[in-house]
Amino acid sequence: MSSRLRCLAFSAAAFCAVAGFTQKVVAADDSAGYEEPKAYVGGGAFWNHPDSNRNMGDGWGSRAFIGTRLDSGLMFEGNVFGLQGERDLGSGKDSAWGAGGDFLFPFTTGGFQPFVLAGGGYTSEKVEGDTAGGGYANAGLGFFVPLTEGLKLRTEGRYVAVFSDHASAGNDPLYDLEVGVALQADIGKRKPLDADGDGVVDPNDACPNTPAGVQVDSRGCPLDADGDGVPDYLDKCPNTPRGAPVNAQGCPVDSDGDGVADYLDKCPNTPRGATVDASGCPLDSDRDGVPDYADKCPNTPYGLKVDAEGCVREAQTIVLQNVNFEFNKATLTGDSKTVLDSVAVGLKSDPQMKVELAGHTDSKGSDAYNLKLSQSRANSVKAYLVTQGIPASRLTAKGYGESKPVASNDTDEGRAQNRRVEFRVLAK
Repeated sequence: MSSRLRCLAFSAAAFCAVAGFTQKVVAADDSAGYEEPKAYVGGGAFWNHPDSNRNMGDGWGSRAFIGTRLDSGLMFEGNVFGLQGERDLGSGKDSAWGAGGDFLFPFTTGGFQPFVLAGGGYTSEKVEGDTAGGGYANAGLGFFVPLTEGLKLRTEGRYVAVFSDHASAGNDPLYDLEVGVALQADIGKRKPLDADGDGVVDPNDACPNTPAGVQVDSRGCPLDADGDGVPDYLDKCPNTPRGAPVNAQGCPVDSDGDGVADYLDKCPNTPRGATVDASGCPLDSDRDGVPDYADKCPNTPYGLKVDAEGCVREAQTIVLQNVNFEFNKATLTGDSKTVLDSVAVGLKSDPQMKVELAGHTDSKGSDAYNLKLSQSRANSVKAYLVTQGIPASRLTAKGYGESKPVASNDTDEGRAQNRRVEFRVLAK
């Protein structure tokens, strides 16, 4: 195997050995989220394998450098180096020294960093006792491995084109191979980054991509004052009670779309379009147990039994509560007319309904007088309903006097119950 191939094999082996070592240390690197110092210094050793077209032996050298980071993807450094060949002559060993500058281009930031380099400079050589100088250009590749904060292991290989007076005719420039390792130390301390500018440095920022201008907590996460999982800057309903389910805008969910949020809705499955109360339950204006959206007879007088459609289908009787008359007369009071107004509305909602208006009295007075008074009062109720638009043909007025008591006439309370007007639905 030629010496150049042996050098290449050695180079590959060195790179693999250092790469294997990095598997143990790179996991411990915590440089993410920090800005490295601008300046750095370093030094190390390298193995040189010279071009076979000149009489210079392989040898070890050392290099010192100082550099600056121009940005996250570009570095520039100046360096000085010296080397001695393995061959020992009477006039001394083959040697060289030089100085130059290189640009480095890292592929990543932080942690394990592969890079390429390119640059050049001046070198002076002493070969077989003859000293000559000239320029050189080099290119190479390598990688950094973090050891501790501010300290990196650096390994690299270079291909060096030497424009020396020692170049033999027709072989200018000469090409040398170099493989080396070095330690690189930052000048100064690294600074934590705050990429999203929220005032919380990246190493401590649990939400590193917060939009500019958004208020954050101590962890760097957008504030969520009501704790609903939607940050304040996106929350269109910022004061939602704790625990209430919300949508993507931070507003309480209203699954049935009735305008009452689920956490307040006592009737969460109301059909779409149904009018509801503050509790989210469908309105039942006539209180017959059938909600308005399903009620085909929406104004049934209170107390009547209805079917599933909210309509009266069978004969039944209710007492018209709070329908009263002036003392010993058939004249309706003002409050009584208000009650009868709602009865009229109910009758209009069910045009097929026919009713009997039954008047009753207590036992005070003669039977004949009470019968006449009860008839007059039933007639008054009928007459008022007719004035409210109910056809007289649908109404029957009948007085029963004291003949059908519902309570004892021996007490004031019982007699009050017996003085009543009943609303009797006739079979339809």
